[in-house]
Amino acid sequence: MYKTLLKILVLCFSLFLHPLSAQQVGLKSNLLYWGITTPNLGMELSLGRKLTLDLSGAYNPWKFGSKEENKKLQHWLVKPELRFWPYEK
Repeated sequence: MYKTLLKILVLCFSLFLHPLSAQQVGLKSNLLYWGITTPNLGMELSLGRKLTLDLSGAYNPWKFGSKEENKKLQHWLVKPELRFWPYEK
């Protein structure tokens, strides 16, 4: 399951592979999510002087306890976000 998720993330991010520079693309991660064992990754792309597109995703595959307890903390998160910057991006 983890390999499938990794393949999907690589495919999604490879769609944006074109000549990139540091001022046009930023990779980021949410440290609070890592603190609760949720691997995550985000990418912010410049769309112009005042617009950026943020694509973030997270996945938590963990199960806790024995099979009888069946406790799970599993979730997917996909968050696209379009941002308008009033002055500069």
